[in-house]
Amino acid sequence: MAGKKQKSTNPAQWLLRFFSSFGLATVVLFLMCVVTLFGTLAQVEMGIYEAQKKYFESFFVVHWLGPVPGKGLPLPLPGGLLLMILLFINLAVGTALKVRKKWKQPGLLIAHLGILFLLLGGFVTFKYSTKGAMVLYEGQTSDLFSSYHDWQIEVAKVVGENEIGDHAFVIEKAQLKDMRPDEQRVFTSEDLPFDVVINGYARNSMVLPADIPIAQSSGSKEVDGYIVQPAALDPEAARNIPGAYVGVRSKSGGEEEEVILWGFARHPATVPVGDDEWTFQLIKERWKAPFEVKLDKFTHEYHPKTQIPRVYQSDVTKFEGDLEEEYEISMNRPLRHEGYTFYQESWGPEGAQPGDQVWSQLAVSKNPADQWPMWSCWVVGIGLLIHFLQKLGGYLGRAQRKGGAASA
Repeated sequence: MAGKKQKSTNPAQWLLRFFSSFGLATVVLFLMCVVTLFGTLAQVEMGIYEAQKKYFESFFVVHWLGPVPGKGLPLPLPGGLLLMILLFINLAVGTALKVRKKWKQPGLLIAHLGILFLLLGGFVTFKYSTKGAMVLYEGQTSDLFSSYHDWQIEVAKVVGENEIGDHAFVIEKAQLKDMRPDEQRVFTSEDLPFDVVINGYARNSMVLPADIPIAQSSGSKEVDGYIVQPAALDPEAARNIPGAYVGVRSKSGGEEEEVILWGFARHPATVPVGDDEWTFQLIKERWKAPFEVKLDKFTHEYHPKTQIPRVYQSDVTKFEGDLEEEYEISMNRPLRHEGYTFYQESWGPEGAQPGDQVWSQLAVSKNPADQWPMWSCWVVGIGLLIHFLQKLGGYLGRAQRKGGAASA
């Protein structure tokens, strides 16, 4: 008497079945909808940048169910990054297991590979892309672009009169973003003859004169007649201006010399150490492109009798070695070169009148997977077209056979 066929209890086979199962895909897609809903609603209070970091670029997230943010019933959820990884594994394992079974339907396999390529492109963009902005006045040339949100502290030696040398030490965003205004951290480097002591860092702040009433009532420490007043984070992340108390401490011990750093400061703070002078500045993270861009002319026009933009255009010259090339960058016509893409993003200052000097802001993106979404869509489209033609051919063949049998 034949019994029922029992499933294998081999752990490896069980894992393969689990990660390729339709049930896992259903749960992951449902949780994606939930996380997307909560993350979208959280943007009202947190802003797009903070909500994206918390809900979509994390492995786990705790969402609070209640009318007051941060209070109520905690609901732990997998983050968007973990869900995307699970979806990729589910699709990859499922496709691999069904290759032999579905070889007669290559269209579906090609479409699945296209979707995998799309997910992989999203991960490459998340992990390895760089996004920032380059601000230029007419006639100005630059190869540097800055982050929108991420700040760092740069320490450099003064090598000549009003001349700053290369940055000897950089305290990066990852070492600052989770600091509190009352927290102290010490940073050492073999390239520095002193230690850098951060005696408090605020992601958003104001620097105020110490003798005004609001500063006197804050209880913040005074340095050279000023204080750093922490402020609540602005939902628009680009508006947050950090501030910090930074001390210079001899490696052999002794008293610190302290300065205040602020993101809106016009000049770096200077501290004498021995016979040398060192500069400290709180500055947005910067990157250098392998070529220079010069803004030759900026054009902005509105539709008649409205404030609706009709034309934003930057006429630029790209310098790369001995080569010079002219480009027009407009809202729908970016400059692409060596993996970099320059988009026309904005201009300023706000409220500029005709005849005033204005600047053009170019969004700069370096993304190794910039074209991957387009290529993956082509692959998916080709796969679905092959599958459609196969099904159509099969249907027409069956219809013809039925017609022949009926006539016989």
